[in-house]
Amino acid sequence: MLKFFKYFLPHWLFVFENRRRHKIELSERLSQAHQNERNRSAFENDELNLNSRLDLDYESMIDYLVSKGLDENQIRQGSMPESSLNEIVSLFDDRFKPGALRGIHIGNFVGISIGYILSKCYERDNESFIVAIDPNVPHRGIERPNDICIELLTRMGIQNNVLCINGYSLEKSLSNDGKVYDGVYNPEKNFALELGAGNQLSYLLKLSADFYHFIVLDGNHNSEYLKRELELASELIVENGVIIVDDVDLNWPSIKKVFEECQIFGLSNVYTNGRIGILERVTMTS
Repeated sequence: MLKFFKYFLPHWLFVFENRRRHKIELSERLSQAHQNERNRSAFENDELNLNSRLDLDYESMIDYLVSKGLDENQIRQGSMPESSLNEIVSLFDDRFKPGALRGIHIGNFVGISIGYILSKCYERDNESFIVAIDPNVPHRGIERPNDICIELLTRMGIQNNVLCINGYSLEKSLSNDGKVYDGVYNPEKNFALELGAGNQLSYLLKLSADFYHFIVLDGNHNSEYLKRELELASELIVENGVIIVDDVDLNWPSIKKVFEECQIFGLSNVYTNGRIGILERVTMTS
């Protein structure tokens, strides 16, 4: 409209209107720039706050997840107990020299075990990292649990020390070990909808054999699946490295049996506490 009327308005009035509009636009740009700066400062401050939360203990982690609306019983039942996690990190201190640790964690659920282990590794050396493999499918009635895991790691300030792989250690398999959870979620009926890349351990082995200090196996509980995971894991760990198997107990007799027969994979038992089992790679002597 102004473009049309400029032929009928005095020149000074047209110049005045242009300057006024220019000042308004400049003011809006400055205001947006200041807001962007405030947002950036707030983000940086938030990052600093996140990095100060490494002292979250086991119960605080659970409390945080419960505050997000998760069922406390499912969190506890689906996660390693604190006593076992303490044994794992104590083993690292006894077995490995000071410095960064490299690990693989299969089966993240909502992040309790990986968060606890990684936070302790981070405190040891902030260059420590874990490759986290999880298909992010419903488990124990919780949708997209790995999203929650990443949120927890972010609140702990260690999200940048995780390489996240949305997939399966071997081939795609039924979630919840094929069980219908609470009569609601049917893994077989929803199998085609659950997406994730397969054979991730094989590809990690192509990239980096004899590289990781530890591997946690807490995903598929099928004994044949676990055997093949152990076979690959034994080639991925360094000499003196360890493999931690969860649910080595009477509730999972097939898992317990595989653990006891681990020597066929070039591994030996370190010990079991009735929940987790620790394996080490056997050193070959000439």
